[in-house]
Amino acid sequence: MRHVTVISRRDVPERRYLDPAPTTMLGAQYSLPYCVALALSRDLSDPGTLSDDILQEGTIRKIAANVEVRSDPDRFADAPDDVTAEIEIELGGDCQKFTADTFPGSPTRPLDFDGACGKLRRYARLASTPERIARMIEQVRHLEELDNVSGLAALLGSP
Repeated sequence: MRHVTVISRRDVPERRYLDPAPTTMLGAQYSLPYCVALALSRDLSDPGTLSDDILQEGTIRKIAANVEVRSDPDRFADAPDDVTAEIEIELGGDCQKFTADTFPGSPTRPLDFDGACGKLRRYARLASTPERIARMIEQVRHLEELDNVSGLAALLGSP
């Protein structure tokens, strides 16, 4: 990847959000160039992706160094509200363009029950067992029928 341009519908973020070489996980999560590079090279739906190991990942750092962020609200005058940016990726002699919209789980793209369950399974697997997660989901699925939520509260606590 030679160059990545993010053309934003809104104003360009403050300079502190444009650091292509963050040194902390917090900095990486708030760095637009680093998050773009991470999204282009990793599966962001996997919570294990965001670990201290990615801070020194050469491929991500190289891509992030070549990410340009600029604003052009007029470009989006006729675009749907959920389109937030246009991305241009230069690969060799080619330039690929696509639009970015909001993420699943945002106000304009709410998750359905199955989507929320999938997200819970991905994130809770780091701290719980598949069996316990399945029990959580079943209790929430039948929440209206529960006489007492103490069993659900216990499942949500430490194993």
